Amino acid sequence: MRPWGSTGCAVPGKILVTGGRGQLARALLAIDGGLLAPGREEMDITSYDAIESYCRGKEIAVVIHAAAVTNRHAEDADEGYILANVIGTAHVALWCRRHGARLVYISSDYVYPGERGGYTEESPLFPVNRYALSKLGGECSARLVPGSLVIRTSFYREMNFARGCADQVTSRMPVAEAARAIHSLALRSDVQGIVNVGRPRPRSILEIVTGEFNRDAASVRRRDIALSYILPPDTSMNTDRYATLMTEPTTASKTQSRCRMCGADTLVRYLDLGSTPLANSYVPREQLAAPEFREELALQVCTSCGLSQLTRVVHPDLMFRNYLYVSSTTATFRTHCEELAATSSRAAGAVPGDLVMDIASNDGCLLSKFMDLGMRVVGVDPAENLAAEANAAGIRTLNAYWSPAIARDVMARFGAPKVVTATNVFAHVDDVHAFVEGVAACLARGGMFVIECPYVLDFIEKNEFDTAYHEHLSYIGITPLAKLVALHGMALVDVEYFADLHGGTIRSFICREGERPRSARVEEFLAREASFGITRAETYRAFAERVLLNKRQLRELVARERAAGKVIWAYGASAKGNTLVNFFELSDREVPVAIDDNPRKWGYYTPGAHMRITGIGELAGARVDYLLLLAWNFKTEIIARCNAARYAGAFIAPVPVPAIIPSTLPGAPVR
Repeated sequence: MRPWGSTGCAVPGKILVTGGRGQLARALLAIDGGLLAPGREEMDITSYDAIESYCRGKEIAVVIHAAAVTNRHAEDADEGYILANVIGTAHVALWCRRHGARLVYISSDYVYPGERGGYTEESPLFPVNRYALSKLGGECSARLVPGSLVIRTSFYREMNFARGCADQVTSRMPVAEAARAIHSLALRSDVQGIVNVGRPRPRSILEIVTGEFNRDAASVRRRDIALSYILPPDTSMNTDRYATLMTEPTTASKTQSRCRMCGADTLVRYLDLGSTPLANSYVPREQLAAPEFREELALQVCTSCGLSQLTRVVHPDLMFRNYLYVSSTTATFRTHCEELAATSSRAAGAVPGDLVMDIASNDGCLLSKFMDLGMRVVGVDPAENLAAEANAAGIRTLNAYWSPAIARDVMARFGAPKVVTATNVFAHVDDVHAFVEGVAACLARGGMFVIECPYVLDFIEKNEFDTAYHEHLSYIGITPLAKLVALHGMALVDVEYFADLHGGTIRSFICREGERPRSARVEEFLAREASFGITRAETYRAFAERVLLNKRQLRELVARERAAGKVIWAYGASAKGNTLVNFFELSDREVPVAIDDNPRKWGYYTPGAHMRITGIGELAGARVDYLLLLAWNFKTEIIARCNAARYAGAFIAPVPVPAIIPSTLPGAPVR
């Protein structure tokens, strides 16, 4: 039995590799002799019936589809390309879909334009020749199989040539090395979508030939090679995702031992919220009995720069690849997005037709407001479900994590953005230096980078501990943020504050150093943070004591009301609510149901506490005495919705001090 997925359990069946006589299949067999590797005479992929016949009764769990008609010198290869690479791949994909097998499709670096190199998985595709066009056709079929993986790669067994192109650059790797990578990724059911696999440092064909096969090979140019198909100048790929996957298991967390902004090791731990499940990992009913992933949730402060940050960093793929939080759910935030679009455009001097980019663009709510102003827009978001939804709505969205490589890709495809926004994402970022570096690389001259994030002073002063969860790696003030952007040639020049947004939000305006003067408001914030004690450990220890008092008081209130026969539900199956109920050790016994306005969550259960999630429509037919306001940052909007639904019960505000809020509905009982 082979290791399977990211959890180390066993493959629930066998692994089949198509193209069993090819060099990749032979290299895979050298790694794993238990593979099924039929040649064309045993399983002709151009016939679906032949695939069914060969696979019948073999309990195949994974198919590595390597069979293909490769680059041919003859010009009459199109029929072979269509039959094997397009139709044959469609047959394999259809078989995998019908039989629930995982499909790993081996594609080519030639699907990229091959002009500038450094292509990411999100780069535009423009196949360089007819073979590459057929491989892209195969990709289209493979992507329709749930859980499939497309590996774009290029490999070689021998290149003992008398000459080599000095002007043809590639990420090509030895076939044995490619086979090891493909075999490893095939066993990882958590790795889906597209992964570029190749050498991290691009090399010319001449460098490969002279370095590994024939040191006396002559240097030639592409124009000197007489072939019927095009030799592209640079098909090298960005292989960062591959490198990360090969070095960091998706389930592995890491310890934050130095400050992610200033690099100091002066970290003081001040609040421990226990080992908790991921706040946005909602549980289907059929998985309620299964163990949930848990990780330490604790906070520490850097006494050098004042950045609060989690002690442990969970791998982002566990949290963001399929995301149920949708920014357009609340009217409050939709209205805020309209204001943000208008204000950011004015601050940057943007005019209709300018490009706006939103990082972690979610369902495109904010970008839609920029579109209303006549701007061109592009979003970047790692959640596959949300990126697909935004693209379907006509909001161009790249499905990727933000990075300097993606920044270069955006520049090449769309130009330099005049406005870059990052709302409620910067606190989620581990490598903040790479994040800012990417923005600095693509922001237009005179442009504006706008960050919105919860304010650390509100987090501390208002006891907003429940906004701590594994996604929120950092708790940010102006002091550390200004120092960070200065390291990348940028300046924080203005600040706005929204007391009622997410419990207190700061909006920072950042541009290139020297383009704009710093406003007096920035100085005011810096002075306030110094007075607050943003770098003093005592400030945070006092906060931790208040949080523990808050926990005891709310637990006592809930116990008292339940002992009196009262029924308590929750409103807001939010991440902050999940932090609160798990740290306060509340469960579905005390609070069985959570109402939420996001229909994507209905029918799921909250992580840890396992409260059943439903819509407000269920409230009318239920006897509920109290609603625990877990989404307290939308308190006014929630109470108004409950009044409209004729809910006559009261509300419990959990933070900063537990308080009962009586109903404002006429005729409601007084509590």
